[in-house]
This record gives sequence, structure tokens and C-alpha cells, in this order.
Amino acid sequence: MRGRSSGVFLVAALMVAILAGGARAQRMGGVTITSAPPGAVVELVGEHVFRGVTPWRLDRGLSGTYELFAYKDGYEKWEGYALLSSTRRDSVFIKMTRKTSLYAGIRSGIVPGWGQYYTEQRMKGTLFFLAEAAAVAAVIYADGQRTDAQNDVNDAWRKYAAADTEEGIKAALAERDRLYDELEKWHNNRKRWSYVAVGVWLVNVLDAAILFPTSGSASYSELPTGESGFFASIDPDKATAGFAVRF
Repeated sequence: MRGRSSGVFLVAALMVAILAGGARAQRMGGVTITSAPPGAVVELVGEHVFRGVTPWRLDRGLSGTYELFAYKDGYEKWEGYALLSSTRRDSVFIKMTRKTSLYAGIRSGIVPGWGQYYTEQRMKGTLFFLAEAAAVAAVIYADGQRTDAQNDVNDAWRKYAAADTEEGIKAALAERDRLYDELEKWHNNRKRWSYVAVGVWLVNVLDAAILFPTSGSASYSELPTGESGFFASIDPDKATAGFAVRF
């Protein structure tokens, strides 16, 4: 009889423990984050930092205000806040906005290469920026040399006007002609480099606007903040992964 009573007591204690555990699990908070489209990398940044890919369920008793970031290739970075409770299960829905060729073209029109950075083509953007900077620097240098040459021509004219002998006049004219040639050289150099600068700027804008990259029907897990590391690409019938190095 005593053994049977002990068995009943153990079963009852076990049931109480299971129910208590279930109650604690129900009280345990967490957050479920979904996005349109899915496959976005999300970061919860607060007392701790958590990272996942939507649709993402985090079964942790988080409490307080967390910054929320979402990244996806071909879409604008999403930023917001999530007020989480350790005893409540929260849901967050993120609507991603697709990047557009118009914004890429406008950015490259303002700063060469900016549109390419906007579409994660960092190497190409850097090359456009450096090419434009070099062309503009060459224009500025040629303009400075042209200004000096113009001043030298003006001095030659004054010397020609002050010459009072036949030999002095001939020498002044020869020097003036030489300096005119120098002036024309730097004038043409400034013009050529100006054309190069305009050409680089125009190609950069057209590249950003017309050769705008598209990710097709695939959903890409983008590395946050342009970091180097592993990436994943998921679409309905295949999944690929690799290692990306950001420049």
C-alpha cells in the first residue's frame, strides 16, 4: 500500500513539474521577424546582438528597446526599433524597398562612383571615383600652367612694346611666339582633360542607371555593413553559398 502511495506521489510531482515548466515556457518571451521579401539578414542590437535570416524566430526572453536592422541584396537598408518583453512573444514585419536605377543614377551624378556603391559594386565605384578625381586634378593642373603661360605672354608683349632696336624687336617677337605656343599647348591640354572628366562622369552615370544590377527571382542574404564573409543565396529550386570579399 505504501509503495502504491509513493508511486502516485511521484507521478503527481512529475505532472506538477511538467505543468510548471510549460507555464514557464509560455511566460518566456521572444520575437518572430518576417519580411517581404523573405531572406533578409536582420540584426537586433541592444544589450546583446543577435543576427538571423527571415523568417526568423528568436526564443529568448529579451526585454527592452532593441535597434533592428535588415539587409538584403538589391534592397534599401531597413532600420527601426523593437520594444521587446521577456514575458511576451512579439512579431515584427519588415517591408523592404527595392533599390532603383533612378536613385543609382542620381547618386553617381552627384559623386562619381556613389551609384555603384549604392548597388554594392564597390570596386567599380572606387575606379570611377579615382578616374574622375585624376581627370579633374589634371584639368586643374593644366589650367594653372595655362595661367602661367598667359602671364608669360603678357610679359613678352610688354618687352616687345619696350624694344627700341631692330635686334631687340626680333628677339621679343621670337620669345612671344614661343610663349604663344606654350600657351596653346596648355590650353589644349586643359580642353582635352575637361573632355575626359566629362566623359568619365557621363559613363559613370550611364553605368549606374542603365547597367543597374538585378538579382532576378532569387533571394539573397546580404552581409550587413558590407563585411567580408560567407553569404547565402536562396531561390525556390536551389541554394548556393560562398565567401565574399568586400573592397
